[in-house]
Amino acid sequence: MRERDKDDIRHQIDITLRAYIDQDWDTFQQTHVPEWCGFFQQFPIIIKGRDSLMAVAKDKMQKYQFHDYEMIEIAYRFFGDTCITPYVARIKGITGDHKPFEARLQSISVYFKQQREWQLAVSDFYILPLEGNLDEITVDGA
Repeated sequence: MRERDKDDIRHQIDITLRAYIDQDWDTFQQTHVPEWCGFFQQFPIIIKGRDSLMAVAKDKMQKYQFHDYEMIEIAYRFFGDTCITPYVARIKGITGDHKPFEARLQSISVYFKQQREWQLAVSDFYILPLEGNLDEITVDGA
């Protein structure tokens, strides 16, 4: 039941994460509703609007650049044309000072079906260590 919707949402997540990796902001823009709101990493206030999110994301990408990801776990909870989608992914990349890192990306995302397409309306997006001390991500050579 709702397998097509699950596939479509998963595809949207893949497109969004690939846009972060490629820093393809045009594609990123297409995956989020203009009125998007939510949290990104440890930003201290609610970010309001897709353009504001892009500005914050671009700034954060100076510190950590993603190179790859692997989905570890995902769940879907549908309420009509709305789907709450928590997921966990393993990400790899480099820090701003060119050190490789691995971390866990956790998100709870709210997708809304608009004109037969799922778009991200609300999300909470955190990058955490793979395990152990929550204050440190795994950085090679550190």
